[in-house]
Amino acid sequence: MVVSLLICLATAALWVRGWTYLDDLSIYRPLRYVNLRSVEGRFQLDWWSATAPYWKRAIELGGGELTQLKYGHLPFSWESGGFGYGYSRTVDTSRTVVGREFAAPAWFVVLTAAIAPVAGFRGMVRRRRARARIARGACPSCGYDLRATPERCPECGLSRPGNA
Repeated sequence: MVVSLLICLATAALWVRGWTYLDDLSIYRPLRYVNLRSVEGRFQLDWWSATAPYWKRAIELGGGELTQLKYGHLPFSWESGGFGYGYSRTVDTSRTVVGREFAAPAWFVVLTAAIAPVAGFRGMVRRRRARARIARGACPSCGYDLRATPERCPECGLSRPGNA
């Protein structure tokens, strides 16, 4: 839950920062190039592959103020509501290079990243509430007082562990 919460907070920070700054992570491998970019309220993922070695191994962090940068991306062949998809294919004598770009609004990425922490927090609250109910002699599921019927809850039908 902690890792997913950190991812959610990082995407939220990149969303806010993305309106004035470009944040860019590029990973180069001989047959593959991956670029993740946060810019102008969107997250963009470029995925390039080649049939023969094309790039040198490297990892780069880049970016800066949007007013000073010129950044390019594939033209989107489909774009709607902040989502986008682009495709490019280049063939020369020794190799074929194919590029795909995906884009999603930052709010969508932040909400998606928030699902796991919210679900984990809800589970933690439910477990804590059930332990507190058991400690005071109540049904862990619905909270009904079980002092008169300790084997089974008359309200929800839950049987206590150890009682069959």
